[in-house]
Amino acid sequence: MTTRRPTTRLLSALAIAGVSALLLPGCVTHHPGGNQRSDDQFTYVSTAFLPVNITLVDTRTSESFWSVEVPVGEKLVIQFFKDRAKQASANTPDLLRWEMYDAKRNISPLRNAMAVPPADLVRIDVSYREGPEYPPENDPYAGVAIVPDPVISPAYEPVSNEGRVGTYLRGGGVAASVVGETSTTTRADARSGTYLADE
Repeated sequence: MTTRRPTTRLLSALAIAGVSALLLPGCVTHHPGGNQRSDDQFTYVSTAFLPVNITLVDTRTSESFWSVEVPVGEKLVIQFFKDRAKQASANTPDLLRWEMYDAKRNISPLRNAMAVPPADLVRIDVSYREGPEYPPENDPYAGVAIVPDPVISPAYEPVSNEGRVGTYLRGGGVAASVVGETSTTTRADARSGTYLADE
């Protein structure tokens, strides 16, 4: 029985598939819930109704060593790298890389770095600020001034309108005719209302 050798096309296709499988895991996006694999990467998105704070705690001492308030509309991505800190010490051998950027973007390089305690000794505390909280450009109350309570003037003493010429308001705030005019039914000084101004 003779066996056939795979053709070069099949080998080329397998080689391309193998290279793609090696390269694609590096092309990840930053979403809450992670990349569906164990890479010590965490993403936190701050929204108007859940503005988030992240605090990293060294469980050996119960002290927080890093904390950030993520602005609304942004996301924070953190990733731990074991024994990779350039300025490592016995207490901080691991590297933490992080970035904060617009929540609408899928990915960004993690440009910030710091030496941290071993990742398995770090607790990530997540807390939420009281909401709703809006980013400055979307805040419906931005630029709204609080109006002080109106100043109440002393009791008003009605003044007789007899002989005055001007505009007054009838009950209900409707402007009436000129005071001092007479009509076929009512004299002006008998009209009721609030006097506004002399003419």
